[in-house]
Amino acid sequence: MAEGYVRGEASGTQVQYFEDGAFALIGRLYAAGESRAPLQRAIFASTADPFTTFWSNWYRPRGSIFKQDALNVMPLGGAMLRGYSFGVALSRVGAANVELAQRLRTYGSAANGRRALWVSAFGDIAAASSDFVQFGSSMLLDAGVGASFRGRLYDRDVHFRLDLPLFVKQPGLAGGPSFARKGSLGLRYVFSLADAW
Repeated sequence: MAEGYVRGEASGTQVQYFEDGAFALIGRLYAAGESRAPLQRAIFASTADPFTTFWSNWYRPRGSIFKQDALNVMPLGGAMLRGYSFGVALSRVGAANVELAQRLRTYGSAANGRRALWVSAFGDIAAASSDFVQFGSSMLLDAGVGASFRGRLYDRDVHFRLDLPLFVKQPGLAGGPSFARKGSLGLRYVFSLADAW
């Protein structure tokens, strides 16, 4: 006999521009919880859940291009803790994400779409618990720098993002290749085709 489960999530994002749009301050709050949900419907620390990405040919099929071992491309979502592995499934979480971004350059025109290159510094913090993975304390925290190329290319919105989470609390749960020895500080990287804003 199949058992039911309960799952809910809510988020809110605020973007404030300064200096005629050259700087942006982004804040995001996220809260989610589940009871008896299967792993596919858990809340993930850094990514959208498999149900959400079901129709994406980039992530879903076995052997898809963004699921290769040599790449670290994530469907950014969930609690959006960019320094954590895509496999960190949570049962309950309250998270805050803050990012300060500066536009370096703009490209394109109104006819073929405007695009911009941004650099940023970010910090993510969450209080969480999990029935799926074990971790030392309820606090998850990461911080780092990133760059994004975003805008419109003809009739499509484009977002290419590279994040370097330099600090990750509980490094055993950190995602992506790391060019550091064990510890919270390390040069890690993650690509994404989505953005917090």
